[in-house]
Amino acid sequence: MVSPVRNAEWDKMIYVTCAKDASLAGKSLTEITRERGGSNSVDTVVDLLIEDPLIKVMQNRHIEGSVQEFLNHESAMGCIDSYVYDDVGPFGVGQAVPEILPHPNAYCGFIKYIKAFGQPRLEDTIHKITGVTAQWLGMEKRGTLKEGNFADVVVFDEKTLEPNENHIEPRQKPKGIRFVFVNGKLTVQDGEHTGARSGAVLRFNKKELFR
Repeated sequence: MVSPVRNAEWDKMIYVTCAKDASLAGKSLTEITRERGGSNSVDTVVDLLIEDPLIKVMQNRHIEGSVQEFLNHESAMGCIDSYVYDDVGPFGVGQAVPEILPHPNAYCGFIKYIKAFGQPRLEDTIHKITGVTAQWLGMEKRGTLKEGNFADVVVFDEKTLEPNENHIEPRQKPKGIRFVFVNGKLTVQDGEHTGARSGAVLRFNKKELFR
């Protein structure tokens, strides 16, 4: 939740993603208030809800400088707390646009991490979301390219790698992913799924992680 009392810039963090008035999509409450000649974004919120009770918005509270500072720490690891489902999804099955859309991170979170929050060396950037994470979770034979390990491999073109982040239509695949191998099976080729289903449930017992 946001509070105009506790955060004077709250309205800069709220963006319209979908509305009857298509011109509002992608704009912050600050921008909409200014365009309408208003002086109070709270009034803008009330007006928008009266005009369009089903208007959809998103909140972006992250300060990129702070995120980068955290990720620069030697013990930092990357993760995504986003739910994932297929292109149609369980909500509004059969509809072109489901009632509930996933966050763009479901499709491009790690790509954005590599492009926007990476370390000076690409190897260190990748290690934070592979080897470091697998070791901390106690996942044996994963996270590193080593003989005898499970072959979970992503092959990408660094020059063309782009997240394609889109909060209005988040179901966008990133660019630059050439191949994905899951447990040694080719699962993605030139950005398209091959139909292989070689994934497995990974189990580990490390209760102290959640204390």
